[in-house]
Amino acid sequence: MARDELLKSEGNDMFKNANFDGAIAKYTEAIECLKDPNGKVAVSCYNNRAACYQQQSNYSGVIEDASRVLEIEPNNEKALLRRGLAFEGMERFKLALQDMKACLALNMSNAVANKAQHRIQSALRREAQFKD
Repeated sequence: MARDELLKSEGNDMFKNANFDGAIAKYTEAIECLKDPNGKVAVSCYNNRAACYQQQSNYSGVIEDASRVLEIEPNNEKALLRRGLAFEGMERFKLALQDMKACLALNMSNAVANKAQHRIQSALRREAQFKD
């Protein structure tokens, strides 16, 4: 097994044990020694590190890593969902709604994205009422 894949696997084990700081360190180490910076292992490491950041409510970390995934795979459903939820957490509702709509265009039965889309639309309506 290649070093980047081994480190990713170690990060996955730490994530399963809710050791998010440790997992972030392993994914970061894997990213630093990637053989292919746009390959499958890269997408997985960035997506998994975004999941760790999500667990820690580190919205900017989620957005940064999910955006990197989306540069490689524009239709990555997990990355769209994670980034949309992070934008929602930062009250950047228009960007959050864009990601949720893109996510639902890929999979309209995604329950988390459906609920988030309704919450975000309500937040945008409330924002609009305050501006009037």
